[in-house]
Amino acid sequence: MNRIRQSHTDARTTFHPGIQALLYLVFVVAWLMFPQTQHAASSPIASEAVFISLAHATGGSIVVSAMDDDDDDDDDKDKGKKKDHDDDDDDDDKDKGKKKDHDDDDDDGKGKGKKKGHDDDDDDDDDHDGHGDDEGDDEGDDEGESDGGVTLYVRTSGSDSNNGLTPETAFASIQKAVNSCTGDGYTIYVGPGTYHETVEVGYGGGKAAKSGEKGSLNRIIGDKGGTKTGDPAGSVIVDGDGSKNWGILVYERDYWSIHTMTVKGFRSYGIYCGLGEGQEVHGCTVYMDGYYGILSVYGVDAKICNNRLYRGTRGYYMIYAYASGGTVLVDSNRFNQTGDAYLACGYGDGYWSQNRYNNSYYYYGILAYSYPKSDTKLIVTNNIGSDVLYGIYAYSYKKDHSDITIAHNVLSGCYYGMYTYCYAGEMLLADNVITDSYVGIMSQDHKGSTRISGLLTNNITFKPVWLRGKKNVEGHIDGQDPMWVDAASGNFLPQPGSPAIDGGLGVAGINIDIRDLSRPIDGDRDGLAGYDLGAYEYDPVSDGASAPVIVMWREVDSETTD
Repeated sequence: MNRIRQSHTDARTTFHPGIQALLYLVFVVAWLMFPQTQHAASSPIASEAVFISLAHATGGSIVVSAMDDDDDDDDDKDKGKKKDHDDDDDDDDKDKGKKKDHDDDDDDGKGKGKKKGHDDDDDDDDDHDGHGDDEGDDEGDDEGESDGGVTLYVRTSGSDSNNGLTPETAFASIQKAVNSCTGDGYTIYVGPGTYHETVEVGYGGGKAAKSGEKGSLNRIIGDKGGTKTGDPAGSVIVDGDGSKNWGILVYERDYWSIHTMTVKGFRSYGIYCGLGEGQEVHGCTVYMDGYYGILSVYGVDAKICNNRLYRGTRGYYMIYAYASGGTVLVDSNRFNQTGDAYLACGYGDGYWSQNRYNNSYYYYGILAYSYPKSDTKLIVTNNIGSDVLYGIYAYSYKKDHSDITIAHNVLSGCYYGMYTYCYAGEMLLADNVITDSYVGIMSQDHKGSTRISGLLTNNITFKPVWLRGKKNVEGHIDGQDPMWVDAASGNFLPQPGSPAIDGGLGVAGINIDIRDLSRPIDGDRDGLAGYDLGAYEYDPVSDGASAPVIVMWREVDSETTD
């Protein structure tokens, strides 16, 4: 059973009785707004989300701890995080945000760096830009995958009475395969088709599933191409039919990764990962029918990469990343509107009455929240988003442990492109592009320190940069068109002559763009390689510069043939 407790480590956590009454009222309202919290006694996941939101609203002073019923307050549980999460120097090889080799499946023939075309679903090709970044196709985009272990298969034509060890003896449900993961190193290939179920790992019907290990993850992979299962190519869909609370849930299990799955029709969460180390979500498509698209809470060494989120009939957080330790990476995700819906919500003009889409308020594109006990790096990079109230909202709390970097993102059509609050710790906002918004960056410091290094803003209605507290701002370009190829169709690649090309200042350790191309490249052909602003690193060769540049010439004898 969950217990709600107040942290007494900070003076702000002692509330006046009137404030406590107000917080109780907020909880009652939240209880009514979130139907799933009415069953909190039997659903720790449901109650957790409400109080995470409440903790955020009150400065992080109320936290949820998935604890036993006993009264002992084990300090090593760190407000809900499982104890003994090793954040030591063995994580330093993560290269501070650089994505690992995206080719740990032996069947997809990727070229050790450049991603394939990411056509995740049959109905989402309206925003493809021809550069293979729109949909995640990372079948196995995690680090340290073991070639050993057990491979299981799931097909719509299978049977749960089978052993699941071959395509011919595949299971019929994903849950059956998950419950068969009694150790580390399991890989579950799910064939194309629709699965009307909730997938639970470590919770509910999935308590039998065990944790993976670092270097030997347990993985659920949507086999969209059908190359593993032998089925015709197509999307791999987990559908809640509008009645189930969550799609895929990983709870208190370490080193599980979810790949190339489509999730829709769920009331609360599309994909939920919580209270574990090394939990990853790669290349998935989530339709926002609930309050959260992808939620990672109390994450240690978590990754949310190359995912695509679409709007449904309601929603609050497209991606919610709550970092508790290690390196938490939110990389190359997209939640942008396309076609006639692009810039049609009214956020950029500041008109709140127009800030609705399909009868729903969308408050956060990416919420990046750091409240760790041990040293934590939260990196938000190469993401593209539009038409939300907050493009990226970042909050850093612990002075000695928080390190947040928000770099090379593209945000458009937002009320706040970025809203950051650095209560303590350090925050770096680097080489981002924000356009067609009411406020570019709203940034507040309390005890912490925020630095803006490289920024391109254009068509900002109110303030390009709105600062409260001491700030260090350098490399700000305002009022220049970034010259996207076709933003309305989702193509935010800069064209030749764009101020974004070689206009950035660079961030140590972040040297790959949304297409897995290395940074920096001499995009403007001036002889010096420079970092680009935004999610793309423009390559004058592959991206089609208008004319070659002669760098050296010599005269030869007219009779010389070479």
